[in-house]
Amino acid sequence: MSENIVLVRNAFDETPTTSPVTSPVLSTAGLERPDLVEIGTLFDTIAIPDSIVHIANTNELNMTWKELQTILNSLIAEQCKLAEENVKDETAKTMVESLTTKITYSINEHSNCPFTIQRLCELLIEPKKYYKMFVKYLRAIDKVLSVTSYWEDFVNRPTESVKMDLD
Repeated sequence: MSENIVLVRNAFDETPTTSPVTSPVLSTAGLERPDLVEIGTLFDTIAIPDSIVHIANTNELNMTWKELQTILNSLIAEQCKLAEENVKDETAKTMVESLTTKITYSINEHSNCPFTIQRLCELLIEPKKYYKMFVKYLRAIDKVLSVTSYWEDFVNRPTESVKMDLD
């Protein structure tokens, strides 16, 4: 592996110094980060189903979890396919494939809708509102899906009325 030189600023000195850094993520061509593919307009051509927009806006489910799983898997696969075309670095491609596999697995392994479904739908309909870089966006989706509580555990719970004795 070749060494890459990165400019490091000494905290007590105003002049930058150089120090060797070995990293598979940094490339020698202009010190670019190939894992940080910008989302930009990549997903502008993807049609977002109304049901996903509805969930993002209201946190109300209007379909079964199985139906929603199919839609989520399809949307994420389409986004990943479009983004992977712009990932040229093999290390970054491996990272994207690994995250995509983990996300798909997480969606399929949930027996019910995760309680973070509204946030997931928000990310899917407006990814560049929250994230500029594709890999960071995938990590956010992965984190949203790493929960173990379900939507039905938190929604439509009967509220207990509190009686106050006014003497």
